[in-house]
Amino acid sequence: TQPVGYAIARPPGTAGSLPVVVCLPGRGGTGNGSIIESLRFHDVASQLRATGSIPALAIAAIDGGESYWHQRTSGEDRARMLLREFLPLLANVGLGTDGRPVALAGWSMGGYGALLAASRNPTAFRAVAVASPALWTSPGDTAEGAFDSAEDYRAHDVFASAATLRLPLRVDCGTGDPFIDATRAFVARLPSPPAGEFTPGCHD
Repeated sequence: TQPVGYAIARPPGTAGSLPVVVCLPGRGGTGNGSIIESLRFHDVASQLRATGSIPALAIAAIDGGESYWHQRTSGEDRARMLLREFLPLLANVGLGTDGRPVALAGWSMGGYGALLAASRNPTAFRAVAVASPALWTSPGDTAEGAFDSAEDYRAHDVFASAATLRLPLRVDCGTGDPFIDATRAFVARLPSPPAGEFTPGCHD
């Protein structure tokens, strides 16, 4: 058990209950540094709100560490923390609609984590958006430290549950990204084509 950092950004001048997008950063990323200070996802939300495209919503981001968002042999389990601790924390401060975030978003390792969380807990989220998700089609292709073993990979294989993932979904990936082939393979297994694009770009 150890403290996990997080950040919440609310639109200026708002009070009370708001829908919220929960963001999962890439490997080693932090909620505040990666999502709020670097990507400035809350500024994007504010700009869209100003055009009338979306309602006022909050952005909540949590540190990802090196976990790959699933239970590890070390005892670390950020997937459980996300569902059992972070979502209730958000609900306690009035963030979420009917106890659920409006969406779950993730980048790289966080993209994999978002897909895994959504496939294992389909009633917890309303929609999922991932960019450059860290996906591999076999245990032998994975990055060092992403999984504890081949058995761990198979126990948390998002490809195995792709056909049952029926939440509104967006998947984006650059055609020069090292994860593009695995991402295309994942999209091919979905029950219907997701929103999103495969456009020129790398893992940046």
